[in-house]
Amino acid sequence: MPLGNTSVPMGQHNNNNNNSNILMAEPTAFVSPTRSIWSFGAGRVSGSLQASALTGMKTLEEVRDTVARIESAQAVQDRMFHTSQLAFDFSNGVARMVPIIADKSGGRKYEQPLFFDKNGWNQLSTAILPRSGGNFVQSTALLAGGSRHSEEQRAAMYAGFNKLGASVMMAHAQCADKTLQFRTVLKRIGTSADGKAITARFVRAVVTQSYATYSNADMLSVLLSEMGNYSVYRLNLADSGIHFRLLDLKETDGVLETKIQYPTINGYNSETGQRRTGVNAGTVRLSCTNGMGDYATTSQYNWVHRGDPNRIARGMEDALSGIRTSQSTLIHEYNRALSTQIDDGYSWMEGILNGMNGVSQKQVAAVRTAMDDSTGSSPNTLAGVVDGMTLLAQAPEFDLWDAIDFEEKAVKVMRKGLRQASADKKLFAPA
Repeated sequence: MPLGNTSVPMGQHNNNNNNSNILMAEPTAFVSPTRSIWSFGAGRVSGSLQASALTGMKTLEEVRDTVARIESAQAVQDRMFHTSQLAFDFSNGVARMVPIIADKSGGRKYEQPLFFDKNGWNQLSTAILPRSGGNFVQSTALLAGGSRHSEEQRAAMYAGFNKLGASVMMAHAQCADKTLQFRTVLKRIGTSADGKAITARFVRAVVTQSYATYSNADMLSVLLSEMGNYSVYRLNLADSGIHFRLLDLKETDGVLETKIQYPTINGYNSETGQRRTGVNAGTVRLSCTNGMGDYATTSQYNWVHRGDPNRIARGMEDALSGIRTSQSTLIHEYNRALSTQIDDGYSWMEGILNGMNGVSQKQVAAVRTAMDDSTGSSPNTLAGVVDGMTLLAQAPEFDLWDAIDFEEKAVKVMRKGLRQASADKKLFAPA
């Protein structure tokens, strides 16, 4: 296709959607933000001072079935295209990719346009553009003149820069000479007057040909088969992946003793190339239900999305026995942290976190506030610092993967504190 021909006959797209209850439309933003699709966390129902029940939990089977229904509604499609087959149209400030397929007569057929969510756009930009090229193309396509220009001039400039941005993207796509896998889903972008879902098909990930797809529902099915119907006490399902924590409450009838650590199994998966599939040991205490994972190399098991997806399922089956062993170690360490005293917990925390990569001053201040939360341990104990960090990790400003990363830092802080503590379990803030 000639490099100069970036205009796409917008009326010639083939609409492959056959569901009469779904109306196709276009989004209004250049790219769609990452969504949180479904999340919940258990709460407490007070019983006595010694024990309480958790409410708001769901069974693993319920969660698996719901996630499977969500995936079905998304109508997941994986397509393989060479970059020379890609045309782009950024008119009205919306990024569209239109695959071009050769028909039987040798002519060109323009398929239904595909839109982008943030991750899909970033991954495609990384694959075919120079460094930071995605931001440059997007900002160029959205230029619309300045205050000195008339409204008519700004409209004309906006349309022109829409075309320029698409031309730049087209040029790099033609020269990239790559075959890429495009993972696409339907996303609801509105509701019609008669109650029908208005959807558009989005590229949610752009990965290599060797990328092995492994769905969230498949992962949950393997765990259900291997472990039985555990309770899910925390879950976050987003466009970027899934993270969940599992409790076995069969022996307690859903009633937990306060101040006691209970073992959990934590799992995560990304269907969009942002994380591996993984499971690890965890722990939760009733007075602080946000929980914590164990990210030591001996107790975390993860698998890259490559090769035979059944390899991931087999690996999880083998990993569960190792995780059960590690749970007792994590509980023992946290119990030691509960009895490890700090002369000034806030200052000690600040000294430790200020020296850690990837922790901002804003986050340090937020941990200080979280350490005063009534659900946590005393702020002048090592456990109080850990509780503050794991509580902050559940804050809305943390996305799915940032929350897991911050929990991993909490485990590192706990283990560093245990190593530094004196024989009589004392820690001292820097002078």
